[in-house]
Formats: sequence, structure tokens, C-alpha cells
Amino acid sequence: PCRNQQVGEGWFPTFADVPEIAISMSVRQILKAPCIVCTVPDERKAEAVKNTLEGEVTNAVPASILQQHSNCHLYADEPAVSLLSTGK
Repeated sequence: PCRNQQVGEGWFPTFADVPEIAISMSVRQILKAPCIVCTVPDERKAEAVKNTLEGEVTNAVPASILQQHSNCHLYADEPAVSLLSTGK
């Protein structure tokens, strides 16, 4: 299902193009990193970016916990930050 989702969301042109192996990490494990770098492309992620940065920290938006990490860097394109109320 995860590979089909990648095609369905348009990240890969065909199922065969989707990598067969990926790394999955828990939020707890990610937060142990001394530095976190997030890259966010595409307008389809704009609502998630807004909820992550401007919403409260909640398990309904797992990435919102990144607000509490002391060394997290977010790199996003213009469409991905288009819904932010604080500007770009």
C-alpha cells in the first residue's frame, strides 16, 4: 500500500519507479538526532506545513513535535509554505 500511495500522490510516475526498500523511524527516534533537516516540496504539503509550524503540538500532527527540537531546520519551496500566516 505504501508504494501505491507514492504513485497515487504523484511522487513517482509508475509503481516500478518506487523504491522497494525504505527507512522508517519513530518520532521518538527522530527526536534523538542532534540536528534534524526537513525538506518539504509541493503545494500538496502546504496544509501539513501550516499545521506543523503554526498549530499546537499534538499527536494528530506528528511533525508538530519538531517545534520542541532545539536544532531543526525546515527547507520548503514556495508552494509548500503558501498557507503560512506568518509569511514566507
